[in-house]
Amino acid sequence: MTVCTLLLIAALAFPTIGGPPATGVTVKGKCIAVVDGDTVDIEVMKIVRVRLLDCWAPEVRTPNLAEKAKGIKAKEHMTSLAHGKGVILHIPTSTRVADALTLNRVLGRVWVDGSDLDVSAIMVRDGHATVSKR
Repeated sequence: MTVCTLLLIAALAFPTIGGPPATGVTVKGKCIAVVDGDTVDIEVMKIVRVRLLDCWAPEVRTPNLAEKAKGIKAKEHMTSLAHGKGVILHIPTSTRVADALTLNRVLGRVWVDGSDLDVSAIMVRDGHATVSKR
């Protein structure tokens, strides 16, 4: 199943009630893995790799040892925030589905159930990521 197919299925399976939906797809899921400080795997109907919007964390896979150490701390923090928890995933879209994709990942926002802040905002607030690429 392709990401495009998943987006279509999710849009049909989870309609918004009470007015027009925001442009995009919003579904409930579960965080099943943390790749690093700004990428998580969310299980919806299929596992979807999500590149978090407005969240630039240091890289884990880098030869730069200082950045790697910060990346490992960011990943550990993301793990404590999201791993194994129910989440809400929102994938904003435009008229082009390709705008919601990057490097075999969807671009999106993730909220842990019960939280008013998305995990991108929490990672930035807690000093493990920045809103823009450095």
